[in-house]
Amino acid sequence: MTGGRRAVLLLALAATRCSSGPDRAEALAIIAQRIKTSFVPGEKAMSNLVYRKSEELTDGSYAVFVDYELVSTIPQIGMFNTAVKAGEREAILAERYIFVRTAGDWVLQ
Repeated sequence: MTGGRRAVLLLALAATRCSSGPDRAEALAIIAQRIKTSFVPGEKAMSNLVYRKSEELTDGSYAVFVDYELVSTIPQIGMFNTAVKAGEREAILAERYIFVRTAGDWVLQ
């Protein structure tokens, strides 16, 4: 094999080993779990989780942006003494989550 071919082969091999960020399905599953643990079970529900985009950051980590809705499942008093009825939806747009690579896996920071 010539030196030029070897260099091209090594670059191709390196490119296949480099990840283009966390897998979308895995990232959504991890983010969904994080969102669900942020509120008391039975208080709210999450729906319509959508992967918006991801971008590589300068330190090699990835920012993943998602949209989703939080649905109130019980009536409650919200911020500024506002009443929140059961079934009301709050749209969360472009919420950012950071993934870092540890031991070959992408982990939510």
